[in-house]
Amino acid sequence: MSKHRIILIAGGVVSLLLVIITAVITASSVGVASRYRQEMVGSSNKLSGFYKKNPFPSPENIERVKESLATLGERNKILFEALSRNAVSLEGEHTPGSFRITCEETINNLRRAAPKGEGGVSVVTPDFYFGFDRYDPSKNGVPADKDDVPRLLRQLKMTDALVRIFYDSGIVKFESVSREEFDGGAEVSGVGGSSPKRQKSARRGGTAKSSGGGMSLQMEPPSLADAPIGLDRQRFGFVFFAREEALFVLMNKINAMWPFAQISGFEFQKSGADVVFPPKAEPGAEKAPAAPDALKERPLGRTARIVSGKLREAPVKVFMTVDIYTFGTEAPQETE
Repeated sequence: MSKHRIILIAGGVVSLLLVIITAVITASSVGVASRYRQEMVGSSNKLSGFYKKNPFPSPENIERVKESLATLGERNKILFEALSRNAVSLEGEHTPGSFRITCEETINNLRRAAPKGEGGVSVVTPDFYFGFDRYDPSKNGVPADKDDVPRLLRQLKMTDALVRIFYDSGIVKFESVSREEFDGGAEVSGVGGSSPKRQKSARRGGTAKSSGGGMSLQMEPPSLADAPIGLDRQRFGFVFFAREEALFVLMNKINAMWPFAQISGFEFQKSGADVVFPPKAEPGAEKAPAAPDALKERPLGRTARIVSGKLREAPVKVFMTVDIYTFGTEAPQETE
């Protein structure tokens, strides 16, 4: 066999192998491409199915949400009724004359009910008028304005309820009781003690400041313009002396009272130094200073006292504001 024939046969074999390899690669690529195409078509159909479905929430979820809303509505009604219990409301017509009589009776009853504090002294002074001094007949009090009478009577009832809680808590002494003043020469304002749904107009009460110590009573509450429901709020301020145990009892009683009340401001300071007895001197040591000299020194911390107890602790002077709320659109009713 000639050399040229051998070369041609070898070249043909190589060409055939290349053709076979190319065919195999092509067939494999076509198979992979077909598989990818099927996956793409399947994903596209699945996506189209999502687009063609009804959007969330499904009808089943809509029904479930409706049932949940109905349950929440029932619970909200129960809560609203509970919050509205014992609301301070008025019945019948009231005049400035009837308010004056009611005011004097309430003040006198509060004076007579005042307990004896430490040393057997009443927790209020004989002329204490519980924030209604403007109408005190002994100080040439003025008659109440007819339009102010309903709110004044509600404030009077609320003051009576709050003061009796203070009495029952065992405070040492009242220094002052004040209320959110809207009557008299107060300036008319749109941000008073009621939401617009409830209030015709309200007049501002100022800030009652203390004589010292940097503490004060903030008697002008924030606006209720954004309240979602009809809401009435009356603010009362108290400056008093109490010991630790009585103060905790008082706060718990206010938290549990009806109508709903909230302590909106609270500051206190020690009214004096605690009594601290000096330690006994060791044998051979210098004689300990006499008790009167020791009492003039800066008192030790509470945990360092040799003798403790409520009679050894100085009372605290407390500045507290309390807000009383009335919920709903039916109370309190005010006569035009």
